[in-house]
Formats: sequence, C-alpha cells, structure tokens
Amino acid sequence: MKRVVFEKSCLFAEEVGLSDHKIHNVGKVIVSEKKDRLNVYFNDRDLKPGVIEVLDLLSVSGFSLIFVSDLGIRETKMKLEDAMIDRYFERSISPKTAESFLRDCAKADSAEDYTVVVCRSEELIQMALKNRVPTIRVLGDGIADKGAATLSADNIEQVDDIVFQAQVFDEIMRKIRSCQRCRLIGVDGLELVGKSYFSKKLSAFLAMYGIRTTVVRLTDFKSPIEVTYQGEDEVEAFYFHAFNYNKLLNELLMPFIEKGSVDVVLTSFGDETNRYGKDIHYQIDPGGVIILEGELMFREPLIDHFDCMIYLYMDEQEAMHRALVRDLFLGEETKEAEFKTKRIPAQKMYMARHVPVERCDFAVDNTNHRRPMILRDPGVG
Repeated sequence: MKRVVFEKSCLFAEEVGLSDHKIHNVGKVIVSEKKDRLNVYFNDRDLKPGVIEVLDLLSVSGFSLIFVSDLGIRETKMKLEDAMIDRYFERSISPKTAESFLRDCAKADSAEDYTVVVCRSEELIQMALKNRVPTIRVLGDGIADKGAATLSADNIEQVDDIVFQAQVFDEIMRKIRSCQRCRLIGVDGLELVGKSYFSKKLSAFLAMYGIRTTVVRLTDFKSPIEVTYQGEDEVEAFYFHAFNYNKLLNELLMPFIEKGSVDVVLTSFGDETNRYGKDIHYQIDPGGVIILEGELMFREPLIDHFDCMIYLYMDEQEAMHRALVRDLFLGEETKEAEFKTKRIPAQKMYMARHVPVERCDFAVDNTNHRRPMILRDPGVG
C-alpha cells in the first residue's frame, strides 16, 4: 500500500486572532489589512492554496491519505467536513498514536509498501526518522530549512511532485540496501540532467538507514585544458580525453575499494577552479559509500568498479532548453553552443557504443525533473 501522511498544519492556514488584524466593517463584509495572503480564508474552508489539487492528484494516483490532527476526534471530523476534504482521507490519527502507526508502516518493508510523511513539526520528523519513514517538510510561514527531514517543499503546492520523487528514491534505496556490499554508486547522465540534485536526495534516503555517503564529482577530475582539446575533432577529444580516469582510479577509487576508507588531498581542474587547480580533501571513513556523479562513465575503465549504476536520461530538446536557461542565468552564450557542438554529439556516441540504459541497474527519465520516472523497460524513451 502507498500512503501519504499529512500533518494538519500543512493543509490548513494558521488560525489568526482578531488582535492580529486591523479590520473594519464594510457593509456585511469584514475587510482585513493583513498582507499575508496564505491566511485569507476561501469560502470558509481555511485551506492553504493548492491543497485540493494536491489531495486530488495523490488520491487518484492510488495513494491512501492519512490525516494527523492535534484536535479531538469530533473536532477533527468537523474540520475535515467543513473544509470538504474528508472524502480524501482514509483515517485520522493523533500525534500520540502517530508513532505506533509509523512503526507498523515500517514493518511492512516491501517494494509494494511505501509511506511518506508530509509535515512541518520537528517532533513528527523525529518520530518518522526513528521508524525510518521518509519525510517531506513544508517550508514557509516561519520555517526556512528542512531540519532533519528527508526532503523539503517550498509550499504545499509542490508536495505532489516531491511525493513522486520520494517514491523513486525509495525504490532505488531499497535496491542498494539489498546489495551484500555496495561501496560505489554511479549516477551518470548528460550535464544539466540533474545529477547533483539526484545524488543529494539519494544520500538523504540512505542516511535514514545509517549509510554514510560522500558525493564525488567527475568534473573535479577534468583533464587540463591542453589535454581535453587535443586532436582535431572536438567531439572525440571530449569523449576520450575530457576526464582523467587514471587519476580518479589510482588516487581515490582503488585505494577506497581496497581499504574501505580513504583520506587524501587531490588537485582538481574542474569548472570552478583556475588554471592551476585547487586542492580537495576526500575523507571517507570505514563503512562509507561513494556516489560518483558524472557523464560518459558506464564504460571502460570505470564500468567494472560500480556496485550500483543509475543513468539519468533527458531528451535532446530538454537538454537544449536547460542549456539556454543556464546561459540566460549566467548572462553568457556558451552552454547552448557547447551542447550543440560537443556535449550532445558525445552523448549520442556514448549511447550508441555502450547503451547505458541497458547496462545500468536503474534508468531514470529525468526529462521532467519534477517527476522523474524509472524506466521499467530498458531503452524506452
């Protein structure tokens, strides 16, 4: 069963007393001068904007919805009925019974059983964390960071997207946990496909089970500029020489794989370094896991060293769109041109020669980055 547990404060606007408003009567209408639009009641339903749409979408998508309320049973029933959202919820629970409910959910540890908690209070986050249930903290209204939550949403209107994202991360996390030994995870895909975001969120899910991860960027192992562009063909030069795989293997990956830990300082020639490079300290303690994110990785000489391989896909049109947006954001005209002449041609060469969607453990369509989708049939898309 798929469940989404909603804390009351995520759905309903905070109750604001009359002392918090400057009000005056205009006929039969009370007009408030308070500027916080989130607290304006709509048809006396006092729901936050977007709640109905989120509940409706999750409900028709097969999720069972649970409501956590600090009100009494009768008051909770009346509140849901008055807001006309009672039909969406299978049941209501109190904060006192939430822990036992989450404990029961956690016991059903199967691919078909999935629970995520949408909340604002740190107490409920800690309760869920104790039972290894992922959480989505809704920010805003005085809450600026996700705290100990697994994921976060800027507002309730984003929650449906984050729930679907969480389901993808949960499925991949289960696969990794089932491995007898998993030290190196690869997250591969074209630049701007969303590897950094994906790696960060996957790390949060693994952390629930005490799996400590360190994200290593292949771009920190770029070859010096004179090596990257050696040869006449720009695409082949990038394909074969852009990254210093020998340095990555000999000085970081192999020592870590052989010893189970590593503590080393390496010089990087990545995008954010100057021509002389900069030093990066890699310290991974015993029991740690490396998530290596980069492009063109699932081939020699790296392919045999991965314990789990995840390939992120996006179509060419979306790739060009993201490159254009990056150019507009930076006020430059480099990414879009680079994608046309180098990145996409190199990626096509890679996909034709090595077919990463078939070699990996998970192929994820990230064309719509808000709703990643695991491709069940390799090669789809």
